[in-house]
Amino acid sequence: LILPNNANQQVMSFLRRCRGKEVLVILNLSAAEISLVLSTADVSGLFHNIFNTESLNFGTGTTIVLKPWDYRVYEK
Repeated sequence: LILPNNANQQVMSFLRRCRGKEVLVILNLSAAEISLVLSTADVSGLFHNIFNTESLNFGTGTTIVLKPWDYRVYEK
């Protein structure tokens, strides 16, 4: 599921669901720092970054700051 966001020209975000699990991928494909807000109710709840110990509770208006060429992969 491709997720709309406030920076669609620079950031690709998508969600995969399978067997009750969810994986959220966010890719900053630009050389600019982006304050990203996902424009969907499809992502909600507590997600864990698979590369470190960061956890983020997604809901309406959750903002993520992405550095140039940054990426995040979360699972729930």
